[in-house]
Amino acid sequence: MSKLKLSLILGLVIALIVTISVLPGCKTTGTTETTVAATTAEETTAAEETTAETVDTKALYTYENLREMAKADQYEGTPAAGHTLIFDNALSGVDFFTLIQDDVLKQWKLAGGSEDDYTLLVNNCDPKQMAADADIALGKKPDTWIIFYPYDAENAMMGKRAEQAGVFIIAVDIPVVGFPFMGADNLGAGQAIGNAIVDHVNNVWGGWDNVDLVVIPNNLANGALVAMRMFGAADVLEATFGESAAYDPAVQQVEGSKIVISPASGNAEPDKAAMTDILAANPDAKKIVAINMNDMGASGYQAAAATLNRWNPEDWFIIGVGCDAQGQQLIRDGLISGSVAIFPETYGEYLIPGALAHMYGNQVPPYMLMEHIVLTMDNIDDYYPQS
Repeated sequence: MSKLKLSLILGLVIALIVTISVLPGCKTTGTTETTVAATTAEETTAAEETTAETVDTKALYTYENLREMAKADQYEGTPAAGHTLIFDNALSGVDFFTLIQDDVLKQWKLAGGSEDDYTLLVNNCDPKQMAADADIALGKKPDTWIIFYPYDAENAMMGKRAEQAGVFIIAVDIPVVGFPFMGADNLGAGQAIGNAIVDHVNNVWGGWDNVDLVVIPNNLANGALVAMRMFGAADVLEATFGESAAYDPAVQQVEGSKIVISPASGNAEPDKAAMTDILAANPDAKKIVAINMNDMGASGYQAAAATLNRWNPEDWFIIGVGCDAQGQQLIRDGLISGSVAIFPETYGEYLIPGALAHMYGNQVPPYMLMEHIVLTMDNIDDYYPQS
């Protein structure tokens, strides 16, 4: 064999060896590049899905959507999971406030919220306690702080502190300036009371001429919003019956009017004392209409009449606001004539959707108002049937 042919064969062998040794490397390099490309694609897809999920979640958890979920006691997903909530209740051991407290916690848990992320405070309607509660709440910096405190002035201060600390508030029944309000439609409740009084006076007592006295409370500390509960009723009476139903919140009684403005607290004993003074000052009054801002205070009116031996259910039309378990029993026992139902057992259906909507960056309505109806012996079982 010639040297040339031998050289060519050797060259081909060497080339083949080199080619074989190179091919696995090329294959590995190609595989690596494909894997990197696939990984990048997967990460991109995951990122897109995460972004899409965030957008969809925000769109899903609007206040309106959350309200529908709350009313059905069925939330889509667990919107409360990983979020924090503080509820500062006005009182403990009083049915109206307990019903609200229970429903708030119920809705929080239904929405996937943890009890470890939920803090319950009770301010006992006491300024010092409210200030201490504020220190706790602002120190914890919850995603939402729900406040039920009955005095406007302290609420305004709490609102200012929360704004400075970047803490979001939802106020219950008494407003906190600058934050959403949830609670009674006070003007609507007052007008419902006024209409119920007009109906009773005209259809049961035979007209306004048979009315001797109308007692309407005014507690300046509770603020203008709660006052609308009472003076919304007074407006209806004045519009219907004229000058003999005129009133002025600044004076106890307008000359020639049957309406007397009384101090009130919404608590049984102080309101019993207030009614005792009014009855003593009007010894000849027989047919009496009396309004209170809640059922507990209304029970004090009846107790005053009974203590002074001036209680006759046919001569009194006492009406409160709230219609919690105490109010329902007072109606059934014939101790008050009626109560504007506020349905405290459903407050959580408004408060938790409002809190969650804020947590997901959605707008919270400035006013989340209850719908009201006056409950009496005639219709109470339609709304609160006895077992």
